[in-house]
Amino acid sequence: MLTGVQHGQNTKDTSITLKDGTIKKADLVIAADGVHSIGVEYVLGRKHRPQAPGTGCNVNMAYRFLIPRAEVDSDPETKFFTEGVDFLGARVWADYKGRKRLISYPCRNYEVLNFAALIYDEDVLIDAETTREDWLAPVPTSEVLAKYSNFHPGLLAVINKATEVKRWPLLYRPPIPTWHKDRLVLAGDAAHPMLPNHAQGGSQAIEDGLVLGLVMAGLSSTTTSLLEKIRERLQIYESIRRNRASAMQIMSNYGYDEDIPPEMEEYLEGVPIPTTAAQQIELQYAPDVVKRTVETMTAFDSSWKLPDGFFEGA
Repeated sequence: MLTGVQHGQNTKDTSITLKDGTIKKADLVIAADGVHSIGVEYVLGRKHRPQAPGTGCNVNMAYRFLIPRAEVDSDPETKFFTEGVDFLGARVWADYKGRKRLISYPCRNYEVLNFAALIYDEDVLIDAETTREDWLAPVPTSEVLAKYSNFHPGLLAVINKATEVKRWPLLYRPPIPTWHKDRLVLAGDAAHPMLPNHAQGGSQAIEDGLVLGLVMAGLSSTTTSLLEKIRERLQIYESIRRNRASAMQIMSNYGYDEDIPPEMEEYLEGVPIPTTAAQQIELQYAPDVVKRTVETMTAFDSSWKLPDGFFEGA
């Protein structure tokens, strides 16, 4: 566990301190330490604690569970759930007034059904200042059934087949003005934690890692003026990633069937705020982050190139 960050003007003075007191030194520190990031406090110079989604959001908690498809198919009461359904996309059953929705999608070549039951529940509000959430906390299936008791009996029969349910409190931090300071840079949830409405948390973290790796390509311990070049390339990384991930943060507070607030426009770089599910999906998946990184890096340094054999044809 990371407990501290230190920085000086030379390579040896850039370090992190671990919980056991061990000090690790490096030319570059990548803080990918999650929603409770210490790195973000170093970057901003102040605490930036996660918070429970406000009343403007429709979810603050998720029940997660898996059900083998065979269990559903073999029961006359639940086999309707998969009959005639052979696509690999997600399905959503929403109760707008009740601020709850059930989401299901197949995994493992349709052998397992993955469920996320998202709900706004004032009884389980997390105070991020004093309480650390338990992502592995089990709850009885009966709790989910009680919360969704107004759903169709067929769906309740499917939920009742869950044998292991986890309850995840959902936390959020609004976008931040910068992702790096000195030679420490943020990535993943440390930079942009987001709610699961659009399943973008992992996707955006992957893009972070990809872009950061590409902009640092070609640097080594023998590079002239290495530390200054690291700082320059951290700025490039942020210029490529911060607006896009910040837009995803804001959009992820709302479902595909909800309106996105005007505050998202600040991060869209001239693209209109999406007003349909199709436009939201295009905004999530159409941008070519490799192409943008290549164009940005070659404009910055005409001698820069993708590593040999890396993303051929990009």
